[in-house]
Amino acid sequence: RTSTALVHAVDLYSTILEIAGINVAATVPSGTVVDSQSLVPILQNQAVTRPLAYSELFNTDTPTFGGQELRDVRYKVIRPKSGSNEFYDLQTDPYEATNLFAGGVNAMTAAQQTAYYQLLAELGNFSTTTPTTISSVTLNPTVPTNGDNVVVTANVTPAAGATLTSVQLTYSTGVPVTTTLWSETMGTTAEAFTTASNGGTNNAWTAVSAAGKPNPFSQTAAQNHGAGNPCSLDFARGTNVLTDNSITTTNPIPANHAGAFVEFYVMASNQAAGNGWAFQLSPDGSEAGFVTRRSETATNHSTYTLFHYDLDPTEQVNTLKMRFQFAGNGSTNPASDIHQGRLHHQCRACATPDDRGGRRQLHRDDPRPDYWHDRELQHPRHRFHERH
Repeated sequence: RTSTALVHAVDLYSTILEIAGINVAATVPSGTVVDSQSLVPILQNQAVTRPLAYSELFNTDTPTFGGQELRDVRYKVIRPKSGSNEFYDLQTDPYEATNLFAGGVNAMTAAQQTAYYQLLAELGNFSTTTPTTISSVTLNPTVPTNGDNVVVTANVTPAAGATLTSVQLTYSTGVPVTTTLWSETMGTTAEAFTTASNGGTNNAWTAVSAAGKPNPFSQTAAQNHGAGNPCSLDFARGTNVLTDNSITTTNPIPANHAGAFVEFYVMASNQAAGNGWAFQLSPDGSEAGFVTRRSETATNHSTYTLFHYDLDPTEQVNTLKMRFQFAGNGSTNPASDIHQGRLHHQCRACATPDDRGGRRQLHRDDPRPDYWHDRELQHPRHRFHERH
């Protein structure tokens, strides 16, 4: 029978004594810690609880000789008295051919980094010699933010009889954390979408459509996409002039954060010349300030396609407004069809809008037999996040 339990050579001591019926504690001076665990439970098909196995190689006459190693059921860390640390994944690399620390901590996966730091921390609890100590560690600034120059100060005291030749600082940039600053998940009520009534959106929107034409915007529960309010914005029966049909954030969006970017998804069908959409931003919120940052004309997507835009530094302001313009094909049949899926302005240590729209679908509800809605946009979910 084979067991994969984690064991150590020192475990033979307790194993032999238990088989011989001798109390291990009675064989050593009172208060002595015995780092030996009987293997008898393994022989009896019982579980063992040894989480770690420690080894050390040293020579009191040569302080730079040898080192320490500690392993758990999967990973092993080796800390030599001279040279760099070594770190191995024994599950995928049982013969320790690939040193995961060779490329530094940042070259490891998040799981590997966590295991590495945990084993290093535990390693400080195992030693037969006086270890090097690190004390009075300070960080300036105490809570760094993106772009800060961070200074780490510490006192390092070498082990007894040892000479300190170098100190290595190992750090991780960490995992980005996203904080929602501004969110829009569109309507709560299926109704016409106008400037006066947005159908229960989280934020106010200004809708513009061609004079003398039916309102092309409405909130609809059909084909809604993403979490949040149950409705998406539906654009239908619009003209083929972009400036005729638009929705704009009524109030400014808080985007005053470095590294901001925008992402959104689009699905489109039956797009011909003159049909399309445009995503625009205005740093100062004025009409003259709007600049098209992403757009498409006569382009079809059978599935949602992701679009990405990094905000220009001039757009990383708290006066930012965004606008979507649309150009349809009027009453032409078949109708041009555009679906806007998930839009989010995001950033690393910045604000981001996340817009998740539903998909658009062609439908016919005009009493005239040959009048089809030119296209329908299920639009909405906007969120601003801050990622540290």
